[in-house]
Amino acid sequence: MASESLLFLVLLAAVVFAAWTYHGEVHNFGNMTVVYSVFQRPAVEIKVDNCVYYVIRHYDPEVKKANKEAQEKIKLWYEFPEKWREEFKKVWREIEAELEAANYTGTADYYYCCGAVANRTTAERLSRASKWANRTSALIEDVKASLATAGIKVNVIFVSAWRRTVNIDISQPPGKDMSALAKVKDRLREVFKKL
Repeated sequence: MASESLLFLVLLAAVVFAAWTYHGEVHNFGNMTVVYSVFQRPAVEIKVDNCVYYVIRHYDPEVKKANKEAQEKIKLWYEFPEKWREEFKKVWREIEAELEAANYTGTADYYYCCGAVANRTTAERLSRASKWANRTSALIEDVKASLATAGIKVNVIFVSAWRRTVNIDISQPPGKDMSALAKVKDRLREVFKKL
C-alpha cells in the first residue's frame, strides 16, 4: 500500500471521585498516530453485601458544571480525528481494492473481542482479504498481550477498516486515572516502536 497511516485510539474510562474531566494526548510513532483519551467520571463508592458499587453523581450541580466544561473540551479535541478521517478517504480506496480482489462482501467494521463467533469470523475473513486488516489484527494481539501482562483488562476493541481506526476501551478503578494512563503508555510505547 502507498500509505500506511493508522489512527489508533486508546480510551481509558476511569472512575474517580472528583468532577467529570477529560484529558487527551496525541503521539506519533512513524506512520501511526496514537490518540489517548481519558474520561474521568465522578462516583461515590457504596458497599452492599461485600460488593462494591460506584454510583455516578450526574445530578450534582458541580458535576453538571464540570460535565459541560469537559464536553466542550472533548468537542475541540475530536477535531483532530475528524480532520484525519478526511485524509484517510484516499487510503480507503486501497483497502477497498484489496477487499474487492478477495471477493470480500462482509462488514469492514467489527468488534475484535467479546467472544462472539460472528466477530471472530469477520476478523478472520477480513485478515485474509486485506493486508491492513491482517497487520491490524497482529497489532491488536500485541497490545492485548502487553496490557494483560501489566494487569490491565481491555473491555472492548472496535476495528473499523472503513475509517482505518482501532478503538480500545479500558476501565480502571478509582484513584488510578492518570497513573493508569502512564502505565498504559509505558507498556504500549514498546509495542508501537516495533512498527
